[in-house]
Amino acid sequence: MIREQLRPFRNKNVVVTGRVEYVGYKNKLNRDIPYLRNVKILLKDVQINGAMIDHIWLFERQKYYDIAFSLLYKKVKFRAIVVPYLKVGEHCFKEDYGIQRKSRLMTEAEYYDNKPFIK
Repeated sequence: MIREQLRPFRNKNVVVTGRVEYVGYKNKLNRDIPYLRNVKILLKDVQINGAMIDHIWLFERQKYYDIAFSLLYKKVKFRAIVVPYLKVGEHCFKEDYGIQRKSRLMTEAEYYDNKPFIK
């Protein structure tokens, strides 16, 4: 299933709001390597610039494990860029859309207090 709702926001800055549902490792053997994007963060009930998405995965480096784990089951808000990537389909590759985080993960209240990246 391709996220058609994100197509208009391709390569643009967006504001992402969602609930942190899961924090874990892609590979537990690599958890001590700081430069790998080994931490998986599942966001549920995601809203990206008004577009509702069921869920989205973030892949972050090791230092984000503790930050995301402290925000487990809380609503978070941050800035990101919608990026295209290739997804393996049944017989071919399909273009799908994900997000790449540009500001740190923070609760909604903290986001409104700080108002990061005001232009």
